[in-house]
Amino acid sequence: MLKGKHFIISLSLILLSGFISVSLLSYFSARGSLSEQVVSQILPLTGESVYSQIRQQLREPVSLASMMSHDTFLRDWVINGEKDSSQITRYLAEIQKKYGSTTSFFISDKTHHYYHPRGVVGEVRFDNPQDSWFFRTKNMPQDYEINIDLERRVRQMLTVFINHKVYDYQENFIGIAGVGISVDNLQQMISRYKKQMGLTIYFTDRNGNILLGSSDKIRYQNIRHIPGLSQLSSELLSQKNDRYQYHHDNARIHLNIRLISEFNWFLIVERQDNPWDPRIWQPFLINLLIGTLISIVILILVLSLITGHHQQLKQQAMTDKLSGALNRQGFEDIWQNKNKRFTNSEYPMQCLLIDIDHFKKINDTFGHLAGDQVIVDISDIIRCHISYKDAFIRWGGEEFMILAEDTDQSEAISKAELIREQISQCVKAGNQHSNEDNTITVSTGITQWIPDEAADAMIHRADLALYQAKKSGRNRVKVNSVTESTTIT
Repeated sequence: MLKGKHFIISLSLILLSGFISVSLLSYFSARGSLSEQVVSQILPLTGESVYSQIRQQLREPVSLASMMSHDTFLRDWVINGEKDSSQITRYLAEIQKKYGSTTSFFISDKTHHYYHPRGVVGEVRFDNPQDSWFFRTKNMPQDYEINIDLERRVRQMLTVFINHKVYDYQENFIGIAGVGISVDNLQQMISRYKKQMGLTIYFTDRNGNILLGSSDKIRYQNIRHIPGLSQLSSELLSQKNDRYQYHHDNARIHLNIRLISEFNWFLIVERQDNPWDPRIWQPFLINLLIGTLISIVILILVLSLITGHHQQLKQQAMTDKLSGALNRQGFEDIWQNKNKRFTNSEYPMQCLLIDIDHFKKINDTFGHLAGDQVIVDISDIIRCHISYKDAFIRWGGEEFMILAEDTDQSEAISKAELIREQISQCVKAGNQHSNEDNTITVSTGITQWIPDEAADAMIHRADLALYQAKKSGRNRVKVNSVTESTTIT
């Protein structure tokens, strides 16, 4: 067993060392290809992640604008002539307060009034370029559009607007309702990517004007003014989704661009190529450490499973399958421990050797299956009358042994008598309701273990007592007393 553990531990150490060595080799070989990984994986995935987060943030405002466009109060108020503007003002204020939007609004197609939580803040005019969005949305085939612009009517702040058409009950266009949300969340997301991953993210319109992004890009105002990128600007703005690279301050910069059709904006993600940048190799080392720790845990679990499996196999090898008692191999395993423990005990062990009377006749008369059931039933009764300290062994075909700890001879006799009586009363061979004489009895021999004596000597004395019980008529208990001259009572 000890050698087996040493082998398992050695094997675990070899596997762990091998994993660490392979991981280190993988790191050094992968270092040369990190630049390609940035281009092919990090930048596109970041762009996709940013795009997904934008869509996620817009999901609730879009639903809110749709709800407003179908609100019966809003439609009825417009159909009834827009008589009391305080009603629509309160409605819009409640929308803004309840859902936490930056603004909410309704523009009437009939009056061109711009209704806001603060009241009527103006009118939209066809000849005003700032109001072109209203007439564009009115004439487009879609029910709504998403637009990013300044909230010029009140706060003059950059806002994402969801403009949703409103129809009356006959599907006639009557206006546009919607909400606006701040771009602060987008700016925070851009700063987070910059800090955590060294990524530069910014948005441009179709003309290359930088509208939102990292401060180091905003200062250029247009991508045509960014050193190294100006030569590529025309080609960039003609694509929908592509990747490029350019040089700035002797550093190579990788770039991924994609068109966000909802805004008609370009999303650009950049990262400077530097194989020794801590933001590249530190995460790799952290992953290596995590992988190593996980491997250690796995190896410990494997070691535990193997050890547990070994114990299970050992237990199966030591246990008699039919009775559930220990077999002779199990007896050999526990004997040494009990021998040492009870050398100086006040009550040394008592050995009870139990034999089923006329067991061969039972097998011959009722069959071997009936004989097996008798062994099972007797084992269950014996197990009910022994303590958790006692060892229960199936010594032979129809013989059982009990090694009773902390038990004097009188207690052993009482225990044996209880077992014998219950077996004779409860255990039957074959059909329990048969009129045949199928009562089962047992004979028992008892002896006390002498400190430092061999197991064979103790068992021999118990066997002599059992022989006397058989000779005296069976179904009884006999004791081989340990004296200078052995006596059996």
